[in-house]
Amino acid sequence: MSHEFIRITSTTDIPADKDAQIRIILEGRVQDAVYRKFMSAAPLAKVTDYSSFFQVTLEDLRHHIRTHSEEVNRLLPWESDRPRSGIGIVRTPIGFELREHDDHGVITGREEFTDLAAVYEKWLQRLLLNQGLRSLLDR
Repeated sequence: MSHEFIRITSTTDIPADKDAQIRIILEGRVQDAVYRKFMSAAPLAKVTDYSSFFQVTLEDLRHHIRTHSEEVNRLLPWESDRPRSGIGIVRTPIGFELREHDDHGVITGREEFTDLAAVYEKWLQRLLLNQGLRSLLDR
């Protein structure tokens, strides 16, 4: 009986390219990328800050949002007939309304904005916090 084994690793690194990292963050795939890096759910605790795995800055993200508005519009959580938990964005006669929903889709908070740039900024802050990237906001 042979005792020789071949070790196959299937872990992947988080891309070093800033555009790829920005895409991971804006598409909400940070925890997935960290999971694939370690192939374990162990480092995915909600209290962990994953900013150290990324080289992008808050300014890099803001610049990408300003220069790729069509892509960002596609990623925004526009509210539908069946709201889900988290935030939803609604167009109003005076601008936009950002609505916070509980797990049952009930509105628990509202904020009104007159321009889309302010909505982008608020969405980006929430996106970073929800993905464990708090340190990007503090830099």
